[in-house]
Amino acid sequence: MWLKLGEEELVNLDYCVAIRKEGLHSIELSYQDASSNRIIDLSDEQSRNIAFDRVVKNLVRLQQAME
Repeated sequence: MWLKLGEEELVNLDYCVAIRKEGLHSIELSYQDASSNRIIDLSDEQSRNIAFDRVVKNLVRLQQAME
């Protein structure tokens, strides 16, 4: 499952195992393959929080679909 964050970021959620807020403006996505971990920088704290909520919501949907 691909998720578009903002106008430039495209995130693959298929192998994402964890997500966390990093600093004031970033989100860190952890993947099964640790070398694929990714930090996404956003413009401000509000944008980070909105993006974080979207990723979490879509990860829940993906998990439910796979059950």
